Amino acid sequence: MTHPDVLAAQRQEDEAFARLEDLLGAMLSAGVAISTALLVAGLGLWVFAGPTWAATTLLRTGLLALMATPMVRVLVSLAEYLRFRDWFFAAMTAGVALVLLASVLIALSH
Repeated sequence: MTHPDVLAAQRQEDEAFARLEDLLGAMLSAGVAISTALLVAGLGLWVFAGPTWAATTLLRTGLLALMATPMVRVLVSLAEYLRFRDWFFAAMTAGVALVLLASVLIALSH
């Protein structure tokens, strides 16, 4: 038989992880929606007005938003796993963050 305090603690932990998943899902949806809006606006401007500064800026910003969305998810996940004191997932997420950082640095150096 499990002690009621253990069950309550487990339930709180499960609820915290459910809230984290909801937050991450909302962030991913918002990032994709923002990048889509920027890309559609930039493409529309490009088609109707030609390759203007505004069209190019909207397209580049849309692509940056699309690429930054998963990076932001990783950083938020890392912060939350540290807050939860879930060291295994914090370490795994930190590893993913380092790989993403390395790929950005390598891309910028070329």
